[in-house]
Amino acid sequence: MSQQDNKTPTFFKFEDLRVYNKAVDFVVFLMKLFENNNDTYYYRLIDDATLIAINIVDGSVKNKTQFVEKLQEAKGNIRKVVVYTTVGQRKGLIGDEYYENIRYKLMELTKMIGALITSLQKHNDTYHVELQHDDGFDENLTW
Repeated sequence: MSQQDNKTPTFFKFEDLRVYNKAVDFVVFLMKLFENNNDTYYYRLIDDATLIAINIVDGSVKNKTQFVEKLQEAKGNIRKVVVYTTVGQRKGLIGDEYYENIRYKLMELTKMIGALITSLQKHNDTYHVELQHDDGFDENLTW
């Protein structure tokens, strides 16, 4: 019996989306990274990172056109996080190593969201296309 067979079925279908899980993992990563910092800057950064996952969830329950719009909003949130992290790095709030790590994770999310948008626009089947084909991303990537 494989690990997939032992997996408890999810009630919320969006929880099966790899891109959603990567977005949540990114938020958790940021929360751990900045857990001892109470500055408003960090809260805004984490809030915009959280909106990436929220837009994925909101779109996943809508029709394909609306899903694509929400995914594009998620990409907009990614760009906001890029700005926050760049400012933080330049002000010395985020070290160079963490900055590069954050940027890598954001690039990965951008590619995954872009691939999902492309799949949604090409296929006439359900919007859970990402679950049904190999999108070329390493789902075993450890954050």
